Amino acid sequence: MGLLLDGELVVWVGQRLAFDRLRQRTRSGAAAAARLALREPAHYVVFDVIHTGSGDVTALPYRERRAILEQLFRDLQLGPPWMSCPMTTSADQVRSGCRIRGRREASRELPSSP
Repeated sequence: MGLLLDGELVVWVGQRLAFDRLRQRTRSGAAAAARLALREPAHYVVFDVIHTGSGDVTALPYRERRAILEQLFRDLQLGPPWMSCPMTTSADQVRSGCRIRGRREASRELPSSP
């Protein structure tokens, strides 16, 4: 039994990811890191499900793994600091999201891909 998720720790500053803020904590002493964590809490953004209590799910198409992930969030009533990575099939939403977050690229995975 167990659960293995693929994700990343992030810090949001406004609508943007601030990777440097998370790095600051690793370079700070314990007291400073605790103050930074209170001021700008980290979130765990989950991209994918790797393993569930039923076993390895990586052979399933992404659309099915995404459904498992969304069900886990509902069943476990996960909220901040847990977040599921936004997903869309709209190219316009992807371009808009990249502009808002100051990124030029986006991760692309076909819903039917393993």
